[in-house]
Amino acid sequence: MSYTAEGLVKYVKEVKCKKTAYMWGGLMRPITKPYITQLMSMYPSKYTNLRVSRLQMLTESDYFGSDCVGLIKSYYFGGIGSPYYIAGQDVNTGGMFSLAKVKGSIDKLPERPGLILYMDGHVGVYIGNGRCIECTLGNYGDGVVETAVAGRGWTNWMECPFISYKKESTEYYLYCIQPGDSFWSIAEKEMGNGSLYHTLAAYNDMLPNEIIHPNEYLKIPKEVK
Repeated sequence: MSYTAEGLVKYVKEVKCKKTAYMWGGLMRPITKPYITQLMSMYPSKYTNLRVSRLQMLTESDYFGSDCVGLIKSYYFGGIGSPYYIAGQDVNTGGMFSLAKVKGSIDKLPERPGLILYMDGHVGVYIGNGRCIECTLGNYGDGVVETAVAGRGWTNWMECPFISYKKESTEYYLYCIQPGDSFWSIAEKEMGNGSLYHTLAAYNDMLPNEIIHPNEYLKIPKEVK
C-alpha cells in the first residue's frame, strides 16, 4: 500500500471526528484496561494516577488513544489500530525530524498539506490554509484537535520520511510575520522589491494600510505577474 501526503491529511481529518484521548506512546488503538497497563509499564513517569483514572473512565466507550507522533505513525502503520506495525519505523518526534531529508524553518512554510510541523518534543500535520491537526494534551485539548499554525510555537516543517510527497506545485508559500515587519519590508525581503507591497497586500486580500501582526502568516507569491 502507498502512503501519501494526501492520504495522511484525509486520515487525520477522519480521526479528528472520532473520540480520542492523549496517551503517551499510543498508536491510535482502542483505549482498554490492558492497553493502559501496557503503556504504563513502558512509560511509568508519563502515567500519573490522575491520568490513569481519566483514561480508565474512557474504556469500553469507543475511545482511541495516541500521542502526537503516534497519530502520524498510525497512518503508515495501516490506519486506526496500527495493524501493520513496523518496528524500524517506530520513531519519536526527534527521530522523525532527524530522518527527514526535506525540511525547513516554519518562517517559510510551503503551502503543501501533509507536511509535518515540528517543535521540540511535539509534531502535528499541516492540513493547509494555516491549519494543523495534532494529538495533544493541555491548553489545546485532550486528543486529536485542529489548531491554527500561527502562535502555536512550531519551529520547523518537514516531509515525513515514511510517506511520499508530490513535487511542490503551489504558487505561493507562507511567511510568518516577524515583529517590526510591514508590507513594504516583507515585499523587499521576500519579493526583492519593497514597492511591490501593494501587490503583496492584494494577494492576501488586504489593503496596504491594514495592520499586520507578528506570528500570523502571509502568502508570498513565487512569481509576480
